[in-house]
Formats: sequence, structure tokens, C-alpha cells
Amino acid sequence: MKKKISQIVAYLALGIVAIAVLLCAIIKIDFKPGVNVPTYASSGVQIRKTEGDYTSFRGVESEENYNEIIKKYNDSFKLTVLYSLFSGKIGSETKITHVTSKTNAIGYEVKFNFAEEQILNNNDDTIEYSKIFFSVEKDKGLEEKTIWLYSGENDYYKITTIANFDSLANYISELDMFAE
Repeated sequence: MKKKISQIVAYLALGIVAIAVLLCAIIKIDFKPGVNVPTYASSGVQIRKTEGDYTSFRGVESEENYNEIIKKYNDSFKLTVLYSLFSGKIGSETKITHVTSKTNAIGYEVKFNFAEEQILNNNDDTIEYSKIFFSVEKDKGLEEKTIWLYSGENDYYKITTIANFDSLANYISELDMFAE
């Protein structure tokens, strides 16, 4: 009888662990900073390839491409608890720093333009911005990413967070924006 009770308790414990692992594999954590994304009608998304002779941004013309870019951007910040736990990123916090310049992008640089000033409330600070810049590279996986908020000439805010922009980078590279 004692052996049967021990087996039942062991199976229950195993079941609880299995359910917990399954939930951790399903539940997602969103690392996206509280910045807005532009609407297709009021603003724009522009992309610049940072290698070769591509020095200027090119606009995303199609609303379908725009919607897919925004979807992939938003999804880049959503990571499962299990993935975040095993990658050591579960306790990562978004950091915001005021700087006077931004670093050059690698791969593709994406720019979100806003028709009106946007506001980000950061603790006691209110940050106004009109553009967002960030770079995406293929095959980088989950890593710390920097998003730049443009507030004016020589006035940027650097947001550091966790994201996986692989899907977005792959989608951008498939667009014919930079075909010669």
C-alpha cells in the first residue's frame, strides 16, 4: 500500500512538472518597449541597407508590406518563458538612456516616421520623439537590441531591450527594395 501511494505521488509530481514545462513553452513574455508604431496612412516606414552604395532610406510603398513589417517587429519582442529562461534573459529589463548621437546600423536600418510627436513616459521623464531607428541583421537570434528615439538634432534616447529580429530581417531581405 505504501509503495502504491509513493508511485501515485511520484506520478503526480511528474505530471505537475510536465504541465509547468508545457506552460512555460506556451506563455510568452513581451520585451517590447512602450514606444508606438506609426500607422500606414499617417506616417511611414523606411529601410536602408547599410552595406554597399545604399546610403539613403527607401520607403515601404505597399500597405501589405508595411503591415507585415509592423507585425514582425511586434512579434520580435515576444519570447516564451522557457526560451527566455534557458537563454538567461528572463530577468532582463529595458533600459533608456539619453544620448547626443546614435551609432551606425549594421545590416538593415529601419526608420519609423511619425506625422506627430509621440510621447513615452519613462518613470518621471516624458520623452517626445518623432522617429524611431533600429538595425536588423539576419541570423542573429535572441540578443540585446538597441532602439533609438529621435527627439531633435543631437538629441536621442537609446532603448536597450531583448529581441529576435531574424524574421523581420529575413522578410526585409526578401523585398525587392534593393534589387539592382
